[in-house]
Amino acid sequence: MATTPVPALKFSSATDVTTLSPADFAKLTVADLAYFNKAQSQAVSADQFATLTDKTVVAIKDQLKNIDSAVLSALPIKAIPAVPMISLTATQVAGLTVDQFAALTSVQVGALSKNQLAVLDADHTAAIPNAALPALHVKDLSATVFAQLTADQIAKLTPAQVSTLGAVQLGAFTAEQANALTTTQANAFKSLSGLTVDVIPSLDVKFVAAIPAVTFSAFTTGQLQALTTDQMGSITSAQVNKLTAAKVASLEADDVAAINLDAIAGFNKSNIASLSIANLSNDEFLALKPAQIAMLPTASIAAITSDTAPLLTAADTALLTASQVAAFTTSALAAMEPSAIGALSVKGISGLTTAEVAALTSEQTAAFTSVQTKVLTATQVAAIESADILALQPLAVKALPSATVSSLVSTAFASMDATQIAAFTTAQASKLSADQLSMFGADQAAALLPAQG
Repeated sequence: MATTPVPALKFSSATDVTTLSPADFAKLTVADLAYFNKAQSQAVSADQFATLTDKTVVAIKDQLKNIDSAVLSALPIKAIPAVPMISLTATQVAGLTVDQFAALTSVQVGALSKNQLAVLDADHTAAIPNAALPALHVKDLSATVFAQLTADQIAKLTPAQVSTLGAVQLGAFTAEQANALTTTQANAFKSLSGLTVDVIPSLDVKFVAAIPAVTFSAFTTGQLQALTTDQMGSITSAQVNKLTAAKVASLEADDVAAINLDAIAGFNKSNIASLSIANLSNDEFLALKPAQIAMLPTASIAAITSDTAPLLTAADTALLTASQVAAFTTSALAAMEPSAIGALSVKGISGLTTAEVAALTSEQTAAFTSVQTKVLTATQVAAIESADILALQPLAVKALPSATVSSLVSTAFASMDATQIAAFTTAQASKLSADQLSMFGADQAAALLPAQG
């Protein structure tokens, strides 16, 4: 028996879609579906919807918002790239299966509205394809949704996306996400001050080192204190240079000790006064340049211990002012290398207190130059101990102001050698006191006669 031919479907806005089998629905053309209306879209079944293609789904784009989420989830994966995201409600977006969401294109991901993004759960967020990720408007993500991004997704965010992150997203960073940030992204952040102190320790040390100095300078005191010693060891001189005095003062002992030697050069006149000298390691102290030593306030100078003072070089002490020299403790001054004492400028020498002069060792006194002794005051000369006087070089003795020689401790004259005595000028010899002269033996007196003549 011959089969009776099935007449072609005639579809219109009056067609009852519930009477169509999935097979019949699949036969509907783009032209047919142009008549698809709200009532029909609300009545369509999941089985029928599963027959749509990337071409036919476009034909009903204006009615997609009326499709039940459960029905929409039946749309074939191959048809998903053709769905205009603007045609879906937030509820429908949330109802898409993870597989459907993973099929979204860059255009579709970029078209997701703030309301649509707000409904994404962790599974959907993680399903955003890597190829489409650069199109994601991360600035529109709520704190909850942003925190759902995987570490891998965070690492793939483009500099352009990173530059749009605001307080909401920064405050939502998890430790795992923070650890995923790259050096390339570091330069793109407009600010990092919104990161919570809880995630700061998770930042990779290379990321920390790559943070622009201006961005780093905006770190809060809490964020700076949250940095690990490894992270502090990675900061650069440019970053240190931008820190305020208050922020430098907030650094804890372990943090200061962890700063790498190259970064030490970043301390400047504005913030070095707040640097705790006591917290510097010997290597860090040595890394301070002479110009930085010259910037130290008297309080910092006073904090230099007898263990640290020997590290001062001649180049360091040559730039010290009178007030700085006067600020040294006597134990610190006595611990300096003789060459450092010999390098003190005329201004520096003028700052020596009588207690400091008295604390000088014979080796240090022996390092006095004629330029230095030429400006010593009678009070300072009087403070030079007997054994130290004997260490003065002949030229240094000769340079003493005539008005000061009578202040030299008389007992030292008994042990002066001939070269020192012979160095006295006529003007100096004429100022020697009777007590001083009385200490001379015959040979010493004989050495003095040419100077008096």
